[in-house]
Amino acid sequence: MEKKEVIRRIQEAAVAGKKSLDLRGCRLRELPPEIGRLTKLVHLDISFNTLTELPEEICQLNRLAELDLSDNHLADPFPVISRLRSLTSLDLNGNQLRKLPPETGRLTGLTHLDLRDNRLSEIPPEISTLKR
Repeated sequence: MEKKEVIRRIQEAAVAGKKSLDLRGCRLRELPPEIGRLTKLVHLDISFNTLTELPEEICQLNRLAELDLSDNHLADPFPVISRLRSLTSLDLNGNQLRKLPPETGRLTGLTHLDLRDNRLSEIPPEISTLKR
């Protein structure tokens, strides 16, 4: 999907006050900063793309509860993700994670965390603060 088309879909969703957006399999290499305009978003699926990082603007999605980032090329999305305090479900299956930073423990509302098919070598003790 062309970047212009993605931006158009984001802008339309923002104007309509959408609570869910599906950008799964859109061949995105980057997420445009316009994503920050979706302040009412609760569910975001950006799986099956080729993202290597997330823009700072995603932190503006303070209502976001479900984030699917599976099957991308993310190595360290946590500086941004750790500020999404409303997250209850985070899917990072099939990325290139090597470690989880201590900031992961800040996501105290998480009830679902999928880390399968990554390259994790260690898990920080802070993850024990997450709900089971």
